Amino acid sequence: MFSIIGIVWGFSIKGFCLGDAVLDFFRIKSWSNGDSGTHYTVFYSLLFYALALIFSYKYPNSKGAKVGMITSIIMCVLFIGILLFGIAV
Repeated sequence: MFSIIGIVWGFSIKGFCLGDAVLDFFRIKSWSNGDSGTHYTVFYSLLFYALALIFSYKYPNSKGAKVGMITSIIMCVLFIGILLFGIAV
């Protein structure tokens, strides 16, 4: 469940990003330069992926734990790869 929330939180679908809407509601910046720059919402989505990993290791026999673990690992690896590639450029 946390993996799904992390994906929905961090991705934009037809110009709407749930994470941006929630952050805007609480008057927290979601971008470093208005509507461009660093997208802080993606960093917040890592919290949900970390929670998915923690719960999947804590409850390995739970339904969906393995899927959540695999999904969160893939998303974390992709995020770190993109972050490292973006810094290297």
